[in-house]
Amino acid sequence: MIIDDGAPITGSSFGIVAMLNVDSDIYIGGVPDLDSMTGGLHEKNFVGCIGDIAFNGVKMDLMANAIDGRNVKPCDQWMTKKKWLRNDEER
Repeated sequence: MIIDDGAPITGSSFGIVAMLNVDSDIYIGGVPDLDSMTGGLHEKNFVGCIGDIAFNGVKMDLMANAIDGRNVKPCDQWMTKKKWLRNDEER
């Protein structure tokens, strides 16, 4: 994973699993029912902007492939209206 042109961050899955195969939706940035879907481990969804995403170097068009979305708008519109505090809360 690369965030904001930074150094690549890598990870691996141990065991016989070598790839991700899913028979359901993949959520990027948040989930519809955070409490039940994370077992109460997380208190809030992602807040911010995801401008681009690529898998194995293939850039995905998030808007064209989205099944559903909430508060989705171009990154420049999102970021100009928000002022962020140090603890990642908006005001």
